[in-house]
Amino acid sequence: MIQQFLKYGNTFCSVEHSSGKDAVEVFYALQLKKSKKELAVRNKEQFSSKQDLFQHLKTQKHVFLIVNNQNVLLKKVDNTINDQEKIVKIAFPNIKIPDFYYEILQNKEHCFVAICRKEYIENLVKEYLAHGIYIIDFSLQNLAIQSLLPFINQPEIQTSNSTLSFIEEQLEKITKSEEINEIELNINDLNISNTYLLPLSGVLSYFYNTNSNESNFKSKVKELKTLYNNYQFYTVGLRIALGFIFSILLINFVFFSSEHSKMTTLNSELLTNSSYKNTLIQLQNRVDKKMELTKSITSLSSSKSTWYLNELGKSVPIKLQLKLIDFQPVSSSIKKDKEIIVYNNKVVVKGVSKDNHSFSNWIAQLELKDWIEKVVVVSYGKGKSTISEFEFLITIKN
Repeated sequence: MIQQFLKYGNTFCSVEHSSGKDAVEVFYALQLKKSKKELAVRNKEQFSSKQDLFQHLKTQKHVFLIVNNQNVLLKKVDNTINDQEKIVKIAFPNIKIPDFYYEILQNKEHCFVAICRKEYIENLVKEYLAHGIYIIDFSLQNLAIQSLLPFINQPEIQTSNSTLSFIEEQLEKITKSEEINEIELNINDLNISNTYLLPLSGVLSYFYNTNSNESNFKSKVKELKTLYNNYQFYTVGLRIALGFIFSILLINFVFFSSEHSKMTTLNSELLTNSSYKNTLIQLQNRVDKKMELTKSITSLSSSKSTWYLNELGKSVPIKLQLKLIDFQPVSSSIKKDKEIIVYNNKVVVKGVSKDNHSFSNWIAQLELKDWIEKVVVVSYGKGKSTISEFEFLITIKN
C-alpha cells in the first residue's frame, strides 16, 4: 500500500474515448479517491473536445485509457483454440497483426477480439504525454468490463455506447447502441452512472492490478509504466532533496535565530552597562601596558642577556663577592595602579669587597669591555671589619 501511494498517490483516474451518434467522439473522465481503504468518486466529467479534457486533467499525472470509438473493431468468435494470434486471424483474417494492438476476452464457449492500429494508440500516448499526462495502461472497446464482472448482478447493462449481456457472470454479447439511457448503479457500494462503467473498470484494473484479458500490448504497458515510474522517481526524489535542503536551512535558521537572540541580549547588556564597558577598557589598557613592559624587559634576547651576565660573573675578582645582579631594573618598587618604569640596557651590581685595590681594578677592566658603554659607581663604603659594600651601575651599548 505504501508503494502504491508513493507511485500513484490517493487519486486514480481513467478516461474513455467513446463515440456517439454519427461517430462523434465523446470523452468520459472518472477520478476516484482512496479514503480509509475505500474508493470514492472524486470527480466525473463528460467532454466533447480533447482540449477541454486535457485542461480538466492538468493536475492528473497517471491515467488508464479506454479506446472505445470508431478506431476499434470488435468480433465475437468461437473459443475452440488457445492460440491468441490464431484467434485474431479467425476474427480478422485480412489484417497484418504486427500493425495492430489486440485484446481478447475469453469465455468458456466464445471470445471477444478487439483490435486497433498501433499508430493510433501511439499517437494518443504522445498527445497525452505532451500535456504532462502519463498513460500507464489501456484497454480496447468494452473489454475492460472484465474487471467488473464479479460485481454485476443483472443480465444486461449499458455502457457509454453499447449494451452488454451476461450469462452466469460471463459476457455473452456486446451490441452497439445509439440511444443510451443513463441510470445510476450501485457497484460494490459505489454509486456511479452506467456511462462511467468502463472508466470504473479501468481504475480497478490498475488499483488492484487485475487485468486478466489477453493482449499483445503487455510489453507496451510495461514500457508505459516504466516511463511513468521514472518520472515519479525523479519527481519524488527532487521533492525529497528539496525537503532535505529546506530542513537544513530551517535548522540553520533556527540556530542562527537562537545565536542572534543571544548576541542581541549581550549587545543590549553591553550598551546598558556602561560601567562594565569602562572596566573592560581599563583592563585592556592595563594589559597593553603590561605587554609594553614585557617587551621592554625582553628587548634584549635571552641568549644575549645570558652572555652579558656570564661575562660579568667570570670577571669578578676572588676577593669580591656579589650579592645582587639586577638586569634592566625598575625605577622604584612596584605598586598597584602605578606605572612600572624599566631602565633599559642597565645592570645594577651589588656586593662586598675585601680588597679596595681589587675592586678598583675590576671597575677599570669592565670599562674596557666592548659591550659596556660606561660604569658608574653608586656607592662604596666600609662595612663590618675590613669588608666594604659596593654598588655600581653598568650601561650596555645598544
